Amino acid sequence: MKTNILAILRSPRFSPNSEEKDRLIMKALTDNLSAEGHAITTINEEDIQACYDIINTDNCRAAPCLHADIILNMGRKPTVLKLLKEEEASGTIVINSPKSIEACNRRQIDMLMRQNGIPVAPENGKEGWWIKRCDETAQTANDIRYAANEQEKVATLMALKQRNITDVLVTAHVPGDLIKFYGIADSDFFATFYPTDDCNYKFQNEKINGKARHYIYNEQEMRDCAEKIAHIIGISFYGGDCIVKRDGSFVFIDFNDWPSFSRCREAASQTMAQQIKQIINRL
Repeated sequence: MKTNILAILRSPRFSPNSEEKDRLIMKALTDNLSAEGHAITTINEEDIQACYDIINTDNCRAAPCLHADIILNMGRKPTVLKLLKEEEASGTIVINSPKSIEACNRRQIDMLMRQNGIPVAPENGKEGWWIKRCDETAQTANDIRYAANEQEKVATLMALKQRNITDVLVTAHVPGDLIKFYGIADSDFFATFYPTDDCNYKFQNEKINGKARHYIYNEQEMRDCAEKIAHIIGISFYGGDCIVKRDGSFVFIDFNDWPSFSRCREAASQTMAQQIKQIINRL
């Protein structure tokens, strides 16, 4: 069965220092599906507006050129998510779903994790704070800042306010090993990496916790927590960050929709493709 698949790439402004990595995971996935005979159309979310008639901010009508059986979406623009909700309502399968992407808003995902018993960074501590913008995902190094003391905290909040960013999340810094994880919901795929081992940094914030000591922790427990979050918000492809403390306990400090999977691209894309093929077989 030949299926029409639309792949929407993330806007460069939502892929700081990761634009090529994001493109490559989508390419690896679509190449796999294309090899099975499925028709693939790839477009950047910045170009979506050219294919849609935007009547006004409250009424968007999809142009026929973007209709597909399945939409693979990395996009995050509010207008794109609004349009994709309409596509879902009409019966199109969208991965990741627009609602799950919206749920990855820093404030909302932090609240959901706290409400559902997922270990997260406390709001206060003795080692400083992390201050993160919540109105949009981080696009520059100034969108996520570490404040070592109260004076730096106040200065950082003021700097964000001067940029008209007032919706921020403030949590305590947690000493320990920083671990990045990548997951695919309802599959056997879950991978973890220490960014200080391969020095593959995004904003250099990874250096604040120092070189990983490789504290022993329960990876299955971390995976179970990540899957729980994924199911709560209904997301398929996800990633994030945890801090493993000296005693082996851990806290989640970030949870994102469709990361680049750059450290495990081949294995991740194969598992993604398998899941999508299963969906196609059910169409």
